[in-house]
Amino acid sequence: MQTLNIKAFTKDDAQVKAIKEFLKSLKIDFEVIDQKEYQEFLSEVQSSLNQVNKIQKGELPKQSARDFLNEI
Repeated sequence: MQTLNIKAFTKDDAQVKAIKEFLKSLKIDFEVIDQKEYQEFLSEVQSSLNQVNKIQKGELPKQSARDFLNEI
């Protein structure tokens, strides 16, 4: 099985529905990713990278893995 990443710039919900129906008619498994969720994910990753950079520069204190997991 091969995974394709396709961006579709739809104009309305009817176009989204048509694309879904087309993929279903071809019996292709697919997943629709909400742009807002994707942007939130990227924002969280960027925030984490910024924290790592600050820790490496000594601007934030290091934390043990045990303490981190206990906070969760």
